[in-house]
Parts: sequence; C-alpha cells; structure tokens
Amino acid sequence: MKKQISIIIPTLNEERDLPRLLKDFQKQTNKNFEVIIVDAQSKDKTIKKALEFSNSFPLTIVESDITNVSHQRNLGSRTAKEDYLFFIDADSQIESTCIDRLLQSIDEYRYLIFQLTLVPNSVAYSDEILFNVINYGVELSQKINQPMSNGGSMVMHKVVFEQLNGFDETIYLSEDHDIVKRAQKIGVSTKYLKNIKLKVSLRRLKKDGFIPMLYKYSLAFIYTLAKGKIDKKLFDYEMGGATYDTKPSKEQFKQIKKLYHLLKKILEE
Repeated sequence: MKKQISIIIPTLNEERDLPRLLKDFQKQTNKNFEVIIVDAQSKDKTIKKALEFSNSFPLTIVESDITNVSHQRNLGSRTAKEDYLFFIDADSQIESTCIDRLLQSIDEYRYLIFQLTLVPNSVAYSDEILFNVINYGVELSQKINQPMSNGGSMVMHKVVFEQLNGFDETIYLSEDHDIVKRAQKIGVSTKYLKNIKLKVSLRRLKKDGFIPMLYKYSLAFIYTLAKGKIDKKLFDYEMGGATYDTKPSKEQFKQIKKLYHLLKKILEE
C-alpha cells in the first residue's frame, strides 16, 4: 500500500497567500495527498478562495473556534486519513516535485519525522544568508542531540504525533521545538532534508522590522534552551501578515554572515 500524506494548513484571514500555496499543490507531480485547512473564523474570503480548489485534490475545511496554531494543527490531525502529517503555513510555497520527493525520502530513510529546508521568497542576498543561518542551526541541533525545528515545515508520522498528544496548546511560541524534543525523549529522531526546499514568506519580518524580529527569535531561542518551553507571553506574536519591509543595515548583515560561516564550519568538521 502506497504511503500518502495529509497536509494540514492553519489559517486566519489568508485570502491573499493561501491560493498561491494551493496552486502549488495543484501542480504536484505526485497526487498522493489530501489537504486539510483548519480555519480560525476568518473574516475575509479565505474559505471561498480555498473551495475553488475542491476539484483539484481531496480538500477538507475544518472550522476552529480557537485562534491558536497548535490547536488548529491538532484539530486538523484528527481529520487526517493518511500515514504522514505535513504541517505547513499558508504563506509558504513549494516546488511541483515536493510531495513526490518527500514520499521518496520517507521510503528511503525510514524516519518518522522530517524537516524541510527553508528558503526566502526574495532574491536579496541578505535574506539568503539569514535563512542559511536558520537552516544550519536546525541541522546542527540534530547532530548535538538538542533538536530544534525551523517551524511551518514539519512532517510527522500520525502514530508518533498521537503518541506525543500532538502540539502542546499551552505553549505561546516554539511549539515546533517542543514537539521534536519530546519525540527525541521517546527515541524518535528527526531527519533534516537538504534537498527538499520550502519557500517562506518574509511578511512577519516586513511587519516587525529586522532588528525587532531578530530580537524576538533570539529571546525565544534562549528561553527555550533555559526553560524547555515558552509557556508565557514574552512578546506579541500573532497569526497573519503585513506589507512593509525593513532591511538589515550593513553592520547587522555582517554579523549574520559571521554566524553563517561559523555554523557552516562546525557542520563541516
């Protein structure tokens, strides 16, 4: 029996970005998947736009009374019919061979959890370097047995997800880090896939600005290492996006580049 994938997308007012992602699924060379959209009472045309793809692939719309990404993902998992759960954000983009290559990787590596490589949806060199830092950090975390996640691109076997009782809905942020750490404790490791890329929106960076965003993620990372999970509100972090851009200064970019080369050197040793 062929393995298949249930794709779970939490949404809140995603009428602009969601159709772009669904078009990517429409173009997949391998059709062994279903799409489950868990919507937290969007006020725009998110659901209407999603239903336009109902003839392109198996599509289920689930309504959530709670606006919480962990709750929405857990809710979607209970509707899922397939072996593997692919959690992806509505503002992401994938290549037409993503599902095919993912299923090949599942058969080849026999892992129960996978992480995809993130790339920015921009051509700016500074954004590329920033995402290389993120990816190298996630890859390094697997090697030193302190697993972290890059968020919004996790694939997990449904049996493992259920054994872990899904995402912790009490966590304010970094719920993805928490679940891979809990998986490790029961002997389930994560496989980082360099050859499968997921294009990520920079809308949160554009909304908050480079320095505030870098500060937030640094604070979250340090808090996670120290406390294990973020169970209180450290700063504002809402679902949804915005439209203005703030680029790093030359000095900020220089520091990011140094970190990138340091992580790269560690991984190559």
